[in-house]
Amino acid sequence: MTEMKKYFIDNCISFAAFARKHGLEKSTLSRVVNGEINCERRGGNTEKVAQVLWDQGIWVGEKPKVLQKADSETDK
Repeated sequence: MTEMKKYFIDNCISFAAFARKHGLEKSTLSRVVNGEINCERRGGNTEKVAQVLWDQGIWVGEKPKVLQKADSETDK
């Protein structure tokens, strides 16, 4: 079990409710939290999910690669 999934379980947070609240696609959120998607490509649903999880302090570990890429592109 990933640390992010453990966070959702420990805090009794439903993937569906979290996705609805933050305007995310539930299936993408579930796959990211379960570690099935690595969030490396820019654009689309995975970047949105990574951004919300990072902003909410739920993402565990180093900043997602997709957000690192976005930061480096805005610095140019």
